[in-house]
Amino acid sequence: MGTPARIVVLPQTTSHLRIEDLTLPDPGPTQVVVKQFASGICHS
Repeated sequence: MGTPARIVVLPQTTSHLRIEDLTLPDPGPTQVVVKQFASGICHS
């Protein structure tokens, strides 16, 4: 069935960020899914 996810993509270091929706595959028997609540980007 998969898990819906919203991701931020930076195709190249000279391009703009873009948001994409995709479906992650179900984890295997020895894998887990970790939900991330926040992240940050440093532009320095």
